Amino acid sequence: MMFERSAAALNDVLLRKDFLVEDRFTVTDIIAGWTVNWGRRQGLIDHLGGLKAYAERLLERPLCPFARE
Repeated sequence: MMFERSAAALNDVLLRKDFLVEDRFTVTDIIAGWTVNWGRRQGLIDHLGGLKAYAERLLERPLCPFARE
């Protein structure tokens, strides 16, 4: 599945960084966060510690729109 390969690659990056660009929150994190959150809600990232932690960081941000779901 395409999601699994992409998620694994992203997970490898996020094991070393808090955010995707210059290790600070940017619009890239907002865009990627929607897909990661979809994967989280589908149970597809449960085994990917980097992505799980990333999703939690994004959900903790003030005004995160999908935090209310």
